[in-house]
Parts: sequence; C-alpha cells; structure tokens
Amino acid sequence: MLSNTYGQDKTATFIIAINDVVVDEGVSSVRLEFIGPNGHVEVAKADYTPGKLQCHLGTVKEYAESDGIMLSFTYSRYCAVDERIRNYRIPISRRWLDDPYIILKFYDMDLPKNQAFFAPKPGVKYIYELNTANGRMGMIRKAGAKEPGCR
Repeated sequence: MLSNTYGQDKTATFIIAINDVVVDEGVSSVRLEFIGPNGHVEVAKADYTPGKLQCHLGTVKEYAESDGIMLSFTYSRYCAVDERIRNYRIPISRRWLDDPYIILKFYDMDLPKNQAFFAPKPGVKYIYELNTANGRMGMIRKAGAKEPGCR
C-alpha cells in the first residue's frame, strides 16, 4: 500500500519478475512519475528490493491529484559473456498501490520462449502482467500454447 501523506517516504508491497524470475538484484533508476491535472509531471525516485517499493515523495505535490502514474526502471543482468540492460516503463493505477500486494511480471518479447507463448502487437519489446489481492490482468496467449514449464 502506498499511502497519501505529502512529503514523506511511502512503501508498497511490490514484487517484480522478469521472464519468470523474481528480480532480486540489478534494478536501478526506479522512479514514479506523477502526472497532474494540468499535464505537469513530478518525478519521485524510488528504491526496489524484492517485496518492497520505497518511494521518496519529498516535494511531490501532484500525488494526491495525479491523473496518472508511470513506473519506470532499468534492469541489468550479466549473462555468460555480456551484460543485458533493459528499460521498462508502464502506467500504473493509484488503486494498485492501495492493494495489499502487487506482483508485476514482465516478459521480453525478443526471447523465443515468450514469442511462442504470448500474442502481443507487432513491435512490442516487452509485455507485462499484474497480480494483486483484488484481481489479475493477464496478456493474451496464443491458441494452444502451453505456459513455459507446463506439460
């Protein structure tokens, strides 16, 4: 839950998974952008550890009146011989931040296992799904495709 007190740090119970792996390191540049009624954007930096999103609202005045919130972060992972760096940016709902927990699952669409399972629009670099205590938002799967790890 991300409470509504102006000028203080806020904490939400938050878990991020990328390509079916819970992210426990490599997340940086986490921020929430609050878009006010006049289109003005205020940015609040945040810290992520598995299970916790700590938002530093500081001087953000737009939180209580924001029409929209964008979550963005960079994810870095070292793979065998190279480093993989991805930037993610998605709209989130204030209502989600009031749920007891949020699980965000991102899937990179350049990976063959994700291409075989999901059916996104052409040109999409990644998709995301959301689970909260109050509901789930999933992406469309290809007909007959079996979820990775299922028989």
